[in-house]
Order: sequence, then C-alpha cells, then structure tokens
Amino acid sequence: MSNYLSKFKQGIVAPMVTPLHEDESVDTEAIVRLVNFLIGGGVQGILTLGTTGEISRLNQDSWQRTIETVVSTADGRIPIYAGISSHAGTQQTIRNLKSAESAGADFITVTLPYYFPIDDIHEQTEFFLTVADAASRGVLLYNIPWTVVASIRIETIERLIQHPNIVGIKDSSGDREYFKKLLALRDPNSFRVLNGHEGLLDPALLHESDGIVSSTANILPSSTSKMWSKINSLESQAYLDRIAKVNSMNDCAPYSSTVGLALRKLVLSHFNLIKPVVTQPHTRFTKDDLESIAKLAEEAAEWEGLTEIHPVV
Repeated sequence: MSNYLSKFKQGIVAPMVTPLHEDESVDTEAIVRLVNFLIGGGVQGILTLGTTGEISRLNQDSWQRTIETVVSTADGRIPIYAGISSHAGTQQTIRNLKSAESAGADFITVTLPYYFPIDDIHEQTEFFLTVADAASRGVLLYNIPWTVVASIRIETIERLIQHPNIVGIKDSSGDREYFKKLLALRDPNSFRVLNGHEGLLDPALLHESDGIVSSTANILPSSTSKMWSKINSLESQAYLDRIAKVNSMNDCAPYSSTVGLALRKLVLSHFNLIKPVVTQPHTRFTKDDLESIAKLAEEAAEWEGLTEIHPVV
C-alpha cells in the first residue's frame, strides 16, 4: 500500500464551505466551529478549498489561513484534503502545493488548470506528473469538467496511476459510464476512487467506491455518514432521501451555479455556526425562498439532533 494511503479513510469527505465575514475575509472562529461540527457528525475527511470552499475567489492570505485553521482544529482526528487549484498554470499550482504541505494538509487535490481548456492526453499527463513529482503528500486528482471545461481523460489516468504520489481521484462529472471506468482502475493499495457528484448517489455504484465527497455533508454530516455506513442495505434510502430533499432546494435559482453553496451557508447560519456570506456575485434568495430554507433548516436540525437554531437576519 502507498505510504500516503495509510491516512486514508473510506466514507464521507465533507467539501467544507469557507466561513467568511461580511468583507469576505476568512472567519477563523467559525472555521473552528464548523470543523468540530463536521467531525462530531462522523465524516471521515474534510476537503478544504474545493469548489464548495470558493477557492477560485479567495486571495492567497485567506487561502493559507483557511488551510492552517482547518488543519490545526482537526488536530489529526481525520485526514484533511487541501485544494490547490486556485490559479491556472503548473508553477503556481506547485507553489500552492508547497504552501498546503507546509500548513500540514494530509492530501492535496488537483484539478486541470483553469481558463485554457486542456483536453490533450499528453498535456494533461505532463501537468499532473510535474505536480506529483513536486509533492511530499498524496495527490488526489479532481475531475470537475463543468468548471475547468475539460475532463481528465481515462487514458491520462491510466498513465498516472503508477506514480507513487498519486493516490486516487475525486470525480465530480456525474457521468455514470466515466465513473464505472474509474472503478475498473481502482486499487485499494494504490488508487482510490471517490464520487463527488450528488446526482450520482447510486448504491449499486457507490459500494464499489471508496466514498463520497458530499457538499450536503456540510449541513448533514451525521445523516450522510450513516448513509455511507448502510450503503449496502435498504436502510440507506432514508438518508439518500434527505440528501435529495436538500438538493431539491437548488431549484430556487435553477440558472445559478452558486445556489447550492449559498443554500448550505444559509442553513449553517441557522445552526449558529457561520455567517451566510458568499463571495460576490452570488444567488439572491426571494422572501419565499428564505422561508422555505428556514423550514429546511429546522428539519435538517432535527435530522442531525441539533437543538439550537435561529432565524437569519
């Protein structure tokens, strides 16, 4: 087994939202509360500064403080995955890699570079191998074609899986056939496969994988963790229904890519954990939306066994 995979835990990885103040600076006190809430709910890992963490909109100081606070708060209780793909280009990615390693992250997640779509197998391979060569932590590939406008090709992955520093992939494509091909490459000793798309929560597929990077785990850490523990039984359906109910609220703004993020932050503010601040521009909810989300927060609090929630001002 890869030395890095000794820290890996199967199950739910929460792609943590980044708590912010009204001026969009990082709220480190809220990070502490949120990390403890997630760990208390039973998640098996936290991914900080992924898509849900608004990595592409945070400055370098906010980025660094976030990783450092998450790592220090977790204090070795669960592995921490740090996103480093906030800027396009190999050299900036490596600089971010070194900063994340110095902050104490256990794993590094890396997407294809942004803005200039990279669809060529050779170019993709060269990029990931160069980053992996520079790493002293396990590297988790991150496939998210709807933001980087290119998918990590299966042929690219076949060339990468032998690298000792590359330990797996998070796939947020939602493409069932692509995910099946990833599962065929999975090796418990060297290459793990995580599903990162909640539209593909099919127990028949998930039981063959190593876990789920679930944005809903931000507000339902206990429910999502219980769902994973029961993934091979009919009991998982009740928890899958909870996740589906949360995601149905995305219809508040069907053409917004930030609605799910704003929704999760708003519910967490009802839980007294963070402020409902999202980097601008972002979705604005109507009065009816806010009333519906408040009802969802009450229901979610009951599911999670929380007793103290408050309305958002």
